[in-house]
Amino acid sequence: MPVQNKSSWNFRKADWPKFTSKLEEFCDLIKPCSLNNMELILERDALCAEVQSNNTEDNRRKYVNSCQKVEEEISLCKRQKWGDFCATLDPRKTSQHWNIIKTLNNRVSQPPQDAQETNSINRRGKLACTNSESANILAEFYANNSKLAFSKTDKATRKTTRRLIKGSFKPPKNNIFSYIFTIEELDSALLKLDPKKAPGADLIFGSMIQHFGEKAKRKSISLTSTLCKLMERMIHSRIMNWLIRGRNLHFYQTAYRAHHSTVDQLFYLCQSIIDVLQKKPHEKTVAVFLDLSSAFDCVWRHKLVHIAHEVGIEGHALVWINDFLRNRHFSVRFNGELSKTHRTYAGVPQGSVLSPFLFLLYMNTIDAYIHKSTKIARYADDIAIWSTNHDLKTSQKFLNFQFERHCNMG
Repeated sequence: MPVQNKSSWNFRKADWPKFTSKLEEFCDLIKPCSLNNMELILERDALCAEVQSNNTEDNRRKYVNSCQKVEEEISLCKRQKWGDFCATLDPRKTSQHWNIIKTLNNRVSQPPQDAQETNSINRRGKLACTNSESANILAEFYANNSKLAFSKTDKATRKTTRRLIKGSFKPPKNNIFSYIFTIEELDSALLKLDPKKAPGADLIFGSMIQHFGEKAKRKSISLTSTLCKLMERMIHSRIMNWLIRGRNLHFYQTAYRAHHSTVDQLFYLCQSIIDVLQKKPHEKTVAVFLDLSSAFDCVWRHKLVHIAHEVGIEGHALVWINDFLRNRHFSVRFNGELSKTHRTYAGVPQGSVLSPFLFLLYMNTIDAYIHKSTKIARYADDIAIWSTNHDLKTSQKFLNFQFERHCNMG
């Protein structure tokens, strides 16, 4: 089925009943993995877990042989699928063949390269002459900024986190993080999906997903662009509800939570000031307001996974969060030109459905650093810390001590 490259779609004229019907027919043509294939995959996964628990030469050899069998079986299935697909082509329709070749080559129309100076970005005193050079300079800058410096304590945390991930491949059976997602959870995520959002490279729009039939819904949970956002919403909903029921999120963090807003924090701060002013003698309030710079870009993955495990997230959910954040790559588009691909070493992906929740979880440990004589209110990366006392210098002393603790926290 060749993919047509379209710059825009008019979904108001779409025949959605026909779309749903054709998609259901296409799902019937997709044959599930054979029992032999599944047995090989399950055997490989079991040997992988065995190597992690008992890393002997014999187990490693069995695991390597099993991986080789799985790869051979996958290659054989691909050849069979390609042969079946080619058998359906009409040799008289050459345009159909050319469309398939263009799709396989990912041939898209590229705008002419801008050969003029941008006069906006320079590196070491030299102006970027083309949009492509500007994009590469920006990408390299962002990649370097994502590299973090680690202390001995941080390195120990990284080792601990890796051990936690290895131990999470065998989750307990009766655990909320090991249950299979239901159609009800998928329908709930579909209701929150914004159909106007731009799609990814797969060109699957939100409006298309909202008109999936029952068969398409069961086959749609693959991690690609808009479909990945659906998966993120389902994971976010399940974990967030579990955290709220268990009261594992700090009460005074009101960002990215239903029925919470900045107004709650403003009332909390104002009421605290009013309460101490009504005392006799009056107490003085000294406050510090912090705004963390590039907060989402500085989230350290290993620390985040470690914090998630401490609040009780384990099993498949912990492994999925770790895999979602690791080995991420990005490129910069500047005036239509894409840069080379670079790896990002820290941070949560911007625009992701799950990123605000992960940042919320990452900041959840900040309350352990709060002195009993100070109070805190938070909304995402905006923090207010204040202290009240009869003596103004005493309040300043507590705040300075608190500020130093926050600067030194991991």
